Amino acid sequence: HTRLPIELDVVGRGPELAACRALVEELGLQRRVRFLDWYERHQDLLASFGAYRGMVLPSLEDANGIVVQEAMALGLPPICLDWGGPQLLVRHGESGFLIAPDSVQAITHGLAACLDQLADDPALAERMSIAAREQARAWRWPEVMAQWLALYRTL
Repeated sequence: HTRLPIELDVVGRGPELAACRALVEELGLQRRVRFLDWYERHQDLLASFGAYRGMVLPSLEDANGIVVQEAMALGLPPICLDWGGPQLLVRHGESGFLIAPDSVQAITHGLAACLDQLADDPALAERMSIAAREQARAWRWPEVMAQWLALYRTL
């Protein structure tokens, strides 16, 4: 549903992979969607992020979204559903986008609109990249440890 010829790389495996491949075939999107399988080494996944302008996690089942934190730390603005962990991590319009999970159609069109925005506006993508990296600094272990220690001292 994007206006622009956005390309999407799908990383991972799972029980829905065959259905996703079939849907890409049915919709004739083989030139725009690639299935990259799973990265055996975590550092290879992280290294691949430099090739992208954003990342998409349209999951209602991922309660935390560690991949969202990793993407943000590397400056990739995430496009996620306004639900669960990503809802607590992403500042909509600032460090990424949150899509209301109202219906499949709302999600699909919301994802497409956000992808178009990132592709069409390099300045916006850069601002979001900077904001995502800055926000992710609070999740580094020294900062988290300092917060925990401060909390323990109040007890």
